[in-house]
Amino acid sequence: MNHANIDIKAILLEHGLDMAGSFETCFTWEQPVRIYPAVELMNVFMGAYSYAAPRASLAYASIGRYCSIGNEVLMRGSAHPTQWLTTHPLSYQNIYRTFADYQPPFQFDGYSKITQVGHDVWIGNRAVLLPGVKIGHGAVIGAGTVVAKDVPDYAVVVGNPGRVVKYRFDEKTIARLLKAQWWQYDMPKMMAAHASLPLNDPLAMLDLLESQTIPFVRFDLLRKQIVSDSKGVQLRTLQPASAQEVSSKEGADLSENAA
Repeated sequence: MNHANIDIKAILLEHGLDMAGSFETCFTWEQPVRIYPAVELMNVFMGAYSYAAPRASLAYASIGRYCSIGNEVLMRGSAHPTQWLTTHPLSYQNIYRTFADYQPPFQFDGYSKITQVGHDVWIGNRAVLLPGVKIGHGAVIGAGTVVAKDVPDYAVVVGNPGRVVKYRFDEKTIARLLKAQWWQYDMPKMMAAHASLPLNDPLAMLDLLESQTIPFVRFDLLRKQIVSDSKGVQLRTLQPASAQEVSSKEGADLSENAA
């Protein structure tokens, strides 16, 4: 195949990925998602209609649907061992293979921790999420916040270290939102068919969701994945039943410059 003739961006757009950033190892998504310029991704999953703004750096993260990731947000998948001889990763990861041929003898539990971000989460500019934290559905993380512990559903968190200053809604409304799970529906498609959806009125939307007086469109749960390895870059389709099972129906070979 002549990779020089492949329009990689056009191929990815056909699969619901508007990619202007870069990725390492793999990136998995539900379509559609948008990755703005200078975003760096490594081993990330992103749900439908979420986006990452310019210069965000995301690694070892699972991000839900309808999430807004601000400029220069940092999610890294690795802490460092403060109780070992050195905090340097040389004991559990060889990042100098060109210069030193050795196999690290230890494993560090703080490496590659998955940061979990729920649905409908807004993370402000330059926020930092420490490895392995869990952000609840509907939460808001203020600009510049350092999140060192789990964040409850619909909490608003600010500061360094991050602290809960309020909740977006009262307890009863939050309970209704969590039960309704509105993020399982394709809202932009719903808006195309029903322009008067009261998205600016949560209680009215909850009434609609609970009564199901109009048909709500669910996502098909199909996931796409791009993987970079020694063989180049592959585009894969993952079955809804298991995100680990790669469909044999589709496996487009992309240019090594796809990342």
